[in-house]
Amino acid sequence: VLRFPNLNFSYSGGEKLIFWWLGKCTAEGSTSYLMGDGFSTTYPGVQVRVSSTQKLQVVLYDPSASAVFSGSSTSSPFDGALHSIGVVIDGAAKKYAFWVDGALDALTSGGYLAFGDSTAINTTNANTWNLGQ
Repeated sequence: VLRFPNLNFSYSGGEKLIFWWLGKCTAEGSTSYLMGDGFSTTYPGVQVRVSSTQKLQVVLYDPSASAVFSGSSTSSPFDGALHSIGVVIDGAAKKYAFWVDGALDALTSGGYLAFGDSTAINTTNANTWNLGQ
């Protein structure tokens, strides 16, 4: 695990989080953690996940036992080959978007997608941002 200093990203406060990753990753038999600072409602924050079908997904965890899930990417960037992913989480608009290999993923090709009723999701924390698990 690579641990980076705390981001203290505030989704409910209207902040925007943008990140890009380049690497090789293979999907496990079940959905697994790729990066982030949130793991559960006990450890709130942002989690980037690799589904068992090689898709990208983001989860926002709140300490009040709430969690919201993005849709899964249409592209499959976790097939073991070199790929890049980009994610934008817009706390002001309460929306997100994905890029895979420099192109807007078909899931969000019509524009940013809403997380749903997520206005109260508080992602602030004192956790490190972790790459790997």
